[in-house]
Amino acid sequence: MRRLVFGFGSLLLVCACANSTPTVSPPWASPWGSSVPTADPVAIASQPIVAQADGSITLLPVSPRGATTGVRYAYTTPHCGILGAIDIDGSFWDAANVPSDDGDIGGQAGTFELETANVATFHATSGAVLELIRHQGPKQFQLCE
Repeated sequence: MRRLVFGFGSLLLVCACANSTPTVSPPWASPWGSSVPTADPVAIASQPIVAQADGSITLLPVSPRGATTGVRYAYTTPHCGILGAIDIDGSFWDAANVPSDDGDIGGQAGTFELETANVATFHATSGAVLELIRHQGPKQFQLCE
């Protein structure tokens, strides 16, 4: 009887492995402290590239989750600003409004605040305020210098 149960369990395991499709694990939860944490170097090095073309790349986010609504975390925008990968809390973020006097806010220090599950605000130390909307899934970026 034990052999039958063991054999059946092994068969189920083999079938499950044979029929499984590869999945991309979502970023893991992480304690944040006072600033937006950077992704683990291993996650960055193995960041999934969904597509690549001349001048653009489509990526999946690798940032750790864990933001608390209503808390401001220290954050510096990518050097390409809104054209760069704003990868925070397990998602990329899209700019909903761009301050006309501050251009693309590239490389600016400030704070990131999660307003709701899908809306956040970046407050630059320069005074610029940028509303961000959570982007679902992979995102295409233009290469910048």
